[in-house]
Order: sequence, then structure tokens, then C-alpha cells
Amino acid sequence: MSRSTILITLGSSRIFKPEELRRILRSLEADEGIRIEGPEGRLKMFVSRSPSGLFAAQLVGKGSHRIGSRENIEYLDSVNDVMSLVQAVFSKAPSFCVY
Repeated sequence: MSRSTILITLGSSRIFKPEELRRILRSLEADEGIRIEGPEGRLKMFVSRSPSGLFAAQLVGKGSHRIGSRENIEYLDSVNDVMSLVQAVFSKAPSFCVY
């Protein structure tokens, strides 16, 4: 694992390879979430799933023009929508952690 994709986690969190994200999103329970972190750790996205099946994605960290506003949460209908947002936000392969 290269230095740019190392993610240090605490507790029972697990690190997944980027290609596993789609599978994890499909099986995400309402009380679980995913932290997606860019290679330099400056930008993070937290994704959770509501009981109705909608995904909520919150973008936090340096480099986001919407940080600190109420508009930094996006509601998405599908796994494909989440994957498109991840690809649009992170130019390099991010790390993923389920919590």
C-alpha cells in the first residue's frame, strides 16, 4: 500500500480497497456509514444510507468551497450517483473506511 492511500483507523473500523466501494454501498445499513478520504487527508466525504434507501453524502475539509455551509450535504438516489460524486470530488484514488 503506498503512502498516499494509508488510512489510520481506530476501534473496529476497517479499510477497504477502492474497487470494493460499490459492493459496500449496496449492503450499507442505516446505522452504518463510510468515510472516504483523499490521499492527502485534506478532503473527506461521509456517506450514510437512510432507512428509505437514500444516500446522504457530506463533504468536509480543506478544498471544498461549500465547507461550513448547510449545502455541504447531498442526497443521492443510487449507488451509481454516489460513485459519480466520489469520482468527481476525488481526483486520486481515495481510501474508504466503514464505521
